[in-house]
Amino acid sequence: MLRLGLASAFVALVLVVVAVLASPARAEELVVPIDTVIRIEPARVVQLSQIAITDEYVGATCQLTAVATNQESAHPGNDLIVTSGASATRIGGVEDTPGQTTSADGEIVLG
Repeated sequence: MLRLGLASAFVALVLVVVAVLASPARAEELVVPIDTVIRIEPARVVQLSQIAITDEYVGATCQLTAVATNQESAHPGNDLIVTSGASATRIGGVEDTPGQTTSADGEIVLG
């Protein structure tokens, strides 16, 4: 299960997360487009999306690319968290600046 969450007080962003299986023999993209507005209490985490994966991919290491575009307001300290099983990648400050686009790469193990 691949899950996307946001630690946030207010979020209005466009996010695309692409996880590519690291093994060339199993190269496949999992794309998660999100275009949403979320209002939650500070220091809370909300799940933005979830993708089911088949058993054959459990344990596979993926290269992760996330692109988040903030709208016109600023909410410093909001992070994007991509999790799968016990593996997680955090992309910090996705709403620090109005109109900001944050791109980050990471690695995650599907679980």
